Amino acid sequence: MNTTCLLIVCGIVTVYFGAHVLRIIPTFLRLVVALRAGNVKWPGPRIHDSDPSASRVRGNLGVGYEHLFSTFTRNSIGVSAALFYSVGVALTHTPLLSRFITIKSPALEWVFLAAVFVGGGMAAKQVRRNLAQVNTMLSDLATGVEPRFIDGHSAEAEYAIEHPLIKQAQRSDDRKAMDLFYESVTCHQDGNEGRALILYQEAMRRDPSLHERARETLAKMLQGSNLKEAGPIYYWMGIHSEWLHHWKRAAFCYEKAACAFHEIGYQNRESRARCNLGHVRMHMRDPSAMEEFEKAIALNPKNGIAHLNIARTYYLISEPGDYRYERALDAFADAIVADPLTYGPMVMSSLREIGYTWKEDLEEITRRVESKRHCTAGDSGPNGAPSDGYQPERLANEGANEMRISNKTLAFSIISYLLIAAFAFFYIQHRVGFVVLFSQTSPSSPPYSGSGFGITLAILFGIGACVCLVLLGINRLTVRRQGPCPCTST
Repeated sequence: MNTTCLLIVCGIVTVYFGAHVLRIIPTFLRLVVALRAGNVKWPGPRIHDSDPSASRVRGNLGVGYEHLFSTFTRNSIGVSAALFYSVGVALTHTPLLSRFITIKSPALEWVFLAAVFVGGGMAAKQVRRNLAQVNTMLSDLATGVEPRFIDGHSAEAEYAIEHPLIKQAQRSDDRKAMDLFYESVTCHQDGNEGRALILYQEAMRRDPSLHERARETLAKMLQGSNLKEAGPIYYWMGIHSEWLHHWKRAAFCYEKAACAFHEIGYQNRESRARCNLGHVRMHMRDPSAMEEFEKAIALNPKNGIAHLNIARTYYLISEPGDYRYERALDAFADAIVADPLTYGPMVMSSLREIGYTWKEDLEEITRRVESKRHCTAGDSGPNGAPSDGYQPERLANEGANEMRISNKTLAFSIISYLLIAAFAFFYIQHRVGFVVLFSQTSPSSPPYSGSGFGITLAILFGIGACVCLVLLGINRLTVRRQGPCPCTST
């Protein structure tokens, strides 16, 4: 009876991890092809753990990030190893491997299987998120659209621009300071201002001349760079110049970055550069700053920072009844519509800081937000999604959508497998007999000797696993035909 239960559990575990492996294989092959073609580079972009607690622990240990491709490969190996172990345990109870491999302690078998299931389950949870990220990245490359920043969880981070120096070999102290600075930028983009300030202060403590060094190194990288490389280089030269309060230099770099992004058709990143350019020109008392913010919004209507800059400026210099005051309230509402989680707190902070009637204004802004959302829903595409622009948690929800689809299909497959296993159990009971099935055999004779039970059970369970995996694939195709794949670009 213990052997039969163990085989059934192994079968369930096999189906669970087999379903994940079926999803991993095509994505892994696409990744290998992209790496061989030079479209992407190993170890891939930086990613952060979606669990805040795990992310904090990694940060305290000094390893707050991972790389996508290496993490995806490691988690895929973990899931595959769990699959092969469960299959191997099942085969050790059949004549195929029972003569070569035997675990004499049944309790030890259960302990090992539980450990494999827990470890493999943790890897499976991570690999589902990695699958969504890798598929998003490869789909953007295949369709030729502006690539998204796959680790972003907000509108501010969706088209973030990676720092060119984080992949360059540097001294250990300089590398650590640059890592801390870049992590602070990532936290700022996700709205974690407190964490961003702590990381930035630590980076400057380690390397007080970080901005000067970075700007000099980036200037050297411009030699021989193409347009795709020049855009991020100029953009980050502008950021480092802005931190140094070198406004003219920063404006020049942002202008160059915007031109480079325009040439390669990266409108969203050009919008970021235009927005930063407008911010610098405000410090220079240049009236053309507002024009840059308007250009940024025209390029990307969901650029919340540009909306906020316009709103703060007009809100500060106008009174109720002035057209600029109405424009400010509209801009605040547009920022909230772009991403409520990121820009909502910024709007609240700006209203409290500037306006003495902020409560009444907030009520009016909330009404306008609802009106704009209603209009956006009316202009939605064929699947109910907005026809253009950023959907507020779209990247964050891709992994969750994949998980929901996976849970449904896995439940369907496991139930099917249990039915087949029950059929196999009763079939063997009928053909071999209850006594043969549960009788104790002598130590010198093989288990179920002469009964054919092991071979028959192995065949039936193997057929059951294959049928379940085929049904799983059919069910996934059916789900994908019902709506757009959450891993592809929209």
